[in-house]
Amino acid sequence: SARSIPRDARLTPEELKAKRLEAGLTQVGLAGFLGVTARAVQHWELGARKVPSWVPRLLERRSDTIGGKLA
Repeated sequence: SARSIPRDARLTPEELKAKRLEAGLTQVGLAGFLGVTARAVQHWELGARKVPSWVPRLLERRSDTIGGKLA
């Protein structure tokens, strides 16, 4: 896309949660969307683990499937 996300870009726990809530998704819903466990999403949002750098890029690529709200 025109506003491509750099390969090393990372979301903060707060940014990830805000994007999830804006899209109207639960942690379980976002986990299914990303192909990870709900526990992983929970850890990312709590800051217990870093949000992987592939998450923002995947959200950008897949955002059109839920109305562009995750990009």
